Amino acid sequence: MTMSKLLLGLVILSQFAVAQVQSPSEEKAVALFNKRFKVERDSAGVLQAVTAKFAVQSFAFDPIIDLIRRQIQTITASQSLIGGEDYSTAVDLVIKDLYALKARDLHATSLGLQSSVGPGDWGAGSGTDPKNDEIANLHQSLLNLPKMNADTLIAQVKASPFWTQFKNDLGKAFAVIRPDIISAPTNPKYFFQKDVVGNIAKTILDQVAKRVTSVPLLGTFAYVFSSVQGMVADQRTFNQNYLLYLIETFPKANFGMTEKELNGLLSSLYQSRLGLTQYFQLQQITAKWESYGWGEFYLVRRGATAQLNKFEDAGVYDATLTKRLGQVFAQVKEGEKNKIINLVDRAHQFSSKPSLAYNLDKPNAVMTTRLLIRLGQFGLSFLPIPGIIKNQVDNFASSVYKQQSLTEGSLIAYFDLAGNEKFAQLILGQTSNPFLK
Repeated sequence: MTMSKLLLGLVILSQFAVAQVQSPSEEKAVALFNKRFKVERDSAGVLQAVTAKFAVQSFAFDPIIDLIRRQIQTITASQSLIGGEDYSTAVDLVIKDLYALKARDLHATSLGLQSSVGPGDWGAGSGTDPKNDEIANLHQSLLNLPKMNADTLIAQVKASPFWTQFKNDLGKAFAVIRPDIISAPTNPKYFFQKDVVGNIAKTILDQVAKRVTSVPLLGTFAYVFSSVQGMVADQRTFNQNYLLYLIETFPKANFGMTEKELNGLLSSLYQSRLGLTQYFQLQQITAKWESYGWGEFYLVRRGATAQLNKFEDAGVYDATLTKRLGQVFAQVKEGEKNKIINLVDRAHQFSSKPSLAYNLDKPNAVMTTRLLIRLGQFGLSFLPIPGIIKNQVDNFASSVYKQQSLTEGSLIAYFDLAGNEKFAQLILGQTSNPFLK
């Protein structure tokens, strides 16, 4: 699907109001579970894993690098971005929004939120150094990108033997860790044992750095490698969040597991999100395996409710018009703006506001913003700034969309269960990740 067709589809789909949903039924929840997930048992009937049927396990990576290439070609030339604006205008709108979220969360004072401001026309404070400002550098990266021969650089990466090595090594690694496994209910150590992917890109990039003298080309390698690796790995968290909504809505449904097994499923799911630095917690988690998952489950949902209440009490959202879309998302009215917000992920690392999951007034806004932010990450390779600052900008950029896209697995489950499959596909399209289904 071309970018122009996808953006047109977003506009067309906006006519389907979020309110046009059916009441969810336990029968449909079980049907969705059986459609998307599989309960794997050994010959003795002991539960070994819950897997995602739609997760990609046979990897063809060349189409992904081609997708990245097309995104860069299409969006920089597109005349149909936010509000039909051209590239440079759309970039300015996105950057302005990022500064607005950083500088002045609505009613920031009454919410006790720290206020900071950005440079340029959007309220620079005295002493602000644009060279050390993540948003300013991201802006410069986006403005600079159309001037660079990005298409040629990506073609060089694809033709390189390092790309072949990366594909082979990554394919072998994912065959071992199986990204289709979203939970190992009876094995608390499973996900700590399977962390074999993280250093693949770094190891090959170290080899590339010894052979490639062009900084932009080396940066292109890094961007492509990290993008592909992340797209595959993100399947697990996305599918976990889809399943969490089904469990949230019908915790007693017959998902083919006993109560004890469901307890283990949740504990393994949340434990899989701990990094190796948190390995010391494993003994404590194992000791309370049957309750750990539910504790994390309700902790997240209580936090989501508290976040919504905070902004409603401050008058940011009109509480009389709020509609919860599960516990993690809500449809809200903010002034004259109608939007769906994510109550567990912030707009970005410098903002306290809930992130925007979908703009009902500007259907292509979220998708365009995310594509531009990702292009900005790619364009960092071409900026003459220190590596440590590039890393800071890259981390900031990821904070705008990465976790948010994965949490939206829960929102897609909401629409699937409510019978609004077209809106579910609309939200899925915003992830720009072909491995998510």
